[in-house]
Amino acid sequence: MANDVVGALREKWVFIATSGMVNCLFRAPVGRTIDVGGKSIILDAISETEPAAAAAGHPVTEAGHGQAVGLLTGPGSAFTSSLYREAHDHQYPDR
Repeated sequence: MANDVVGALREKWVFIATSGMVNCLFRAPVGRTIDVGGKSIILDAISETEPAAAAAGHPVTEAGHGQAVGLLTGPGSAFTSSLYREAHDHQYPDR
């Protein structure tokens, strides 16, 4: 269990917000985003969301940052956020 539960929740929010933003912006899984040169945009998105957690008094840990970068920049990754999946399934309900 996390010693700082609110901090862990803020870290999770950063990941959820970033992954939703990236997957929905590119309308694609992480790997396809990387394939079209989107890694710098993903890193920018992480850099935009992490200060919000810090401003709330719970900066993202190095481990949390590393995990987000690893999951959101993996070449060939099929990772998509739940927000993307919900939007995609709603757009294409017969799939």
